[in-house]
Amino acid sequence: MRRQSRLTDSDHARPERPVFPSLGVPASFAVSAVFLLVVIILVASKRAPIEVLGLYSVLSVVTIAAYGWDKYAAVSGGWRTPERTLHLLSVAGGWPGALVAQSVFRHKTRKRSFQIAFWFTVAANCALLAIVLTELAAAPG
Repeated sequence: MRRQSRLTDSDHARPERPVFPSLGVPASFAVSAVFLLVVIILVASKRAPIEVLGLYSVLSVVTIAAYGWDKYAAVSGGWRTPERTLHLLSVAGGWPGALVAQSVFRHKTRKRSFQIAFWFTVAANCALLAIVLTELAAAPG
């Protein structure tokens, strides 16, 4: 006698595709590297202080670690990093690292609300950088 399967239609459904597909690891590295190269050029041409490069570099590494920890916690059932913390790191200057971490760890790429907020933090950070650099260029001395 053949047993009936207890699987439902949803058990056979395809996994949901991300709303905002990840750029992929090479493109994420490229976008982050191009941004950091622009910052290096700004520092080399004395349009930005060296601290700007240091800030982006350190915050990117910290943000990669935060995403890695959160992914590990998500898989192992441990204590999660709040999304607000990840967004604060991004808006403060860690977004190049966040972009790489999302692709490398395949983490936070399917949640539409997170991705919308993430790209808002990228835009806000770039706008803030432009305002600060414009103010520094206009300052006497």
